[in-house]
Amino acid sequence: MQNKLQKLESLRGFAAVYVILHHLFNAKCIVFNHDISFLFKFGQEAVMLFFILSGFVIHYSFQRSADRSFRTFLKKRFLRIYIPLIIVFIISYILYL
Repeated sequence: MQNKLQKLESLRGFAAVYVILHHLFNAKCIVFNHDISFLFKFGQEAVMLFFILSGFVIHYSFQRSADRSFRTFLKKRFLRIYIPLIIVFIISYILYL
């Protein structure tokens, strides 16, 4: 964990959660008779922040890794992104049924 940029990854995680909240509460969010949907109007900016930080963090971790082969990079990306994505698709399909 020493090679990771904890503060940047935390900010990236916050941006991802903010985008989810933007999608959930963009139209109307009434709490105690107050509309707080204005808090979630910066979804596009959060997406841009997420992608900028992701590009930097991925490049940083790649440069610090011992094995810089494309095969290893692709394998790590596949395991980290596509396996959970396939699981979410399966769960979504089951819930849809």
